[in-house]
Amino acid sequence: RSADRYGDQGPDNFYVRATAANVASFPYLQDQYDRGTGMVIDNPDPTAGAFNRLINYSTAPGFSYQDREDDFETSWDQIRLNVDHSFENVDFSSITSYDETYATERNGGELTGFSPMREGDWRFWQQEFRLTSTSDGPVQWLTGIYLTGSDSEEDTWVANVGAAGGMGVGPGIDIDSTYEAWSVYGQADWQVNDAWTLSAGLRHTDDKLSAENGNWRRTVCGFAPSDTGQSAWTRDFRAAGCPGLTPGRVTGNTDSPVQELSELGWKLGASYLLGDTSMLFASASHGFKGGAYDNRALSTGDDPIAPEFLTAVEFGFKSEFLDNTLQLNAAAYFYDWEDLQLFESYGGIPALVNVPGIDISGIEVEFKWAPNERWYFQGGLGTADTEVVDVTGLNPASAAEVGKEVTNSPDLTYNVLGTYTLPLSSGELSLMLNYRYESEYFFSFVQNAGGYDESEAHGYLNARAGYTFGGDQQYQVSVWGNNLTEEFACGGVGYGAGAGGNLNFGCNIKEYGEAQYGLTFEARFGAN
Repeated sequence: RSADRYGDQGPDNFYVRATAANVASFPYLQDQYDRGTGMVIDNPDPTAGAFNRLINYSTAPGFSYQDREDDFETSWDQIRLNVDHSFENVDFSSITSYDETYATERNGGELTGFSPMREGDWRFWQQEFRLTSTSDGPVQWLTGIYLTGSDSEEDTWVANVGAAGGMGVGPGIDIDSTYEAWSVYGQADWQVNDAWTLSAGLRHTDDKLSAENGNWRRTVCGFAPSDTGQSAWTRDFRAAGCPGLTPGRVTGNTDSPVQELSELGWKLGASYLLGDTSMLFASASHGFKGGAYDNRALSTGDDPIAPEFLTAVEFGFKSEFLDNTLQLNAAAYFYDWEDLQLFESYGGIPALVNVPGIDISGIEVEFKWAPNERWYFQGGLGTADTEVVDVTGLNPASAAEVGKEVTNSPDLTYNVLGTYTLPLSSGELSLMLNYRYESEYFFSFVQNAGGYDESEAHGYLNARAGYTFGGDQQYQVSVWGNNLTEEFACGGVGYGAGAGGNLNFGCNIKEYGEAQYGLTFEARFGAN
């Protein structure tokens, strides 16, 4: 492999695996490979086999295939007001805000002939009033009310300008939606005695998400692409490009999708002090995350995505040892997740779906140790045992099945860090080394495609040496190296139907298989 074929690529670029024969069949791609532009590179994965090329379907950092002035625009305005006042034994807080955001963007059409686009205008307000106790009594409490609302117009569509006959296929979703919600909440902590503390909290929430009165439209039709930039791809333009077709809902979509929810969340907890340096704790809680519209143009979902519900149980301890120089904390947890919102792909078409039942359990351990003024160590370990336990009512095209693992969830992760500080007459020298590890995990629910959608286990080693100097120690120069183990890893995959009923996978690269080195200079001005 040639290192210069990686030089201009960013950490989040999207690559698609290919064979040398695939690349050679497209003169443009072969020329890019021969010239070493970075668009087509050697696959550094030693297990790639025949898939010895990677095609970059994104852009280098800071570069776009479109004119930024024509195809990218964002604006954000916010008004915020905080009011705090202390009364006898209670503090009052009021938080008020209003946000308005506009965004329009386009991605990648000139490279692939396939250009996803989005335009949206969002207006959002929120108001919260909160009371918090400040007395010295054994019971501490807080209570409040939260109100929020929004209205938005959002369009997403795709222009496939490479379609046969010079016609583009323009699937799109246009949604004008409103959201209204209010909640009241309260929590109390009761110090029963010097050892025991009990906690309880409740939160009632009502919310409503709606796109009523026909404000939910999907168009799937062909039209001649515009040559005047994205500004011409309006709702009216796309509708006019569908001769004889009135934009409207597709089969299975509700006329006026409305999602209403009234839900009670709660939490119970207890802690017990073991002397002055250790504590046991346990808690149980139940909460939810509201629903949404899957408004991506190529999504397979036509109705709102349902809310998800989580019941969580956790218990563990926190402690200090060796004259308070060592902190050690550990916890075990269990999550019962109902209708978890996850992205999936049905034959290469993405969808946001609700997986009816998922169980997750594991442990977490962390430590911090400062044996003296020069040495410092810290580390953490976590496990996650995940399983799909219910798929009732899930789309039959889904690859999720009972017994499969949850996507993007490694069974084991851990990290360790050590630093050494050496005072010098003119400054301070610091050395740092850290290592993090993650075990195998699946990127999708396919989990049987020859390992293409499974991440291998990876360990990442980073090092840094810094020298701090100056009259107020305001300057620092550092040399550093990242990914010294030269790991190659995907951060995610995309997949779709391929020849012969097989699946084609593309790799969203997280680590390039090469170490990175750098030199950094920092200067602080004014008060620290």
